[in-house]
Amino acid sequence: MEKTGLTLEPMLRRLEDRIRSLCCKALTARDHESDAIFRDLRSALHQHTERLRQLAALKLVSAKEGIRPERRSGQTHLKGAEKSRRERPE
Repeated sequence: MEKTGLTLEPMLRRLEDRIRSLCCKALTARDHESDAIFRDLRSALHQHTERLRQLAALKLVSAKEGIRPERRSGQTHLKGAEKSRRERPE
């Protein structure tokens, strides 16, 4: 089961949004709500850390194998366009 930056990146964004939301809830929570919010926040932070570790490991393995990751700009796939630009003399 190989995870690439393509699958991890959107998951990280959603998780970061969840962490932000939980932080906001923690600021306004009443005492009886705070335990559950902090438990959820701790879990989300743990998931985020694990995903970052996976992403870092994937990048290290790719670098050791000499594989250059594809560069992307937003949602548009530019691999062919970037290759064309590199081949053209300027």
